[in-house]
Amino acid sequence: MSEIALIGKKIGMTREFYKSGQIVPVTVLKVEKARVIQVIEEENRGYKAVQLGYGKIKNSKLTKAMKGFFC
Repeated sequence: MSEIALIGKKIGMTREFYKSGQIVPVTVLKVEKARVIQVIEEENRGYKAVQLGYGKIKNSKLTKAMKGFFC
């Protein structure tokens, strides 16, 4: 895997104005830091993948199983 991507949340739309008079609509994204949670190997499940986590969550909202998974 050699792809590069961004994970973000759409927060709105706006326009970009150029000197030539052209107006281009653009999407505004909020991009946060992501953390690799799990690397899935092809030998185990038949495919390759990377599981990412981003955003913030209160510690009190996590179950014991989720706490063990993220540590």
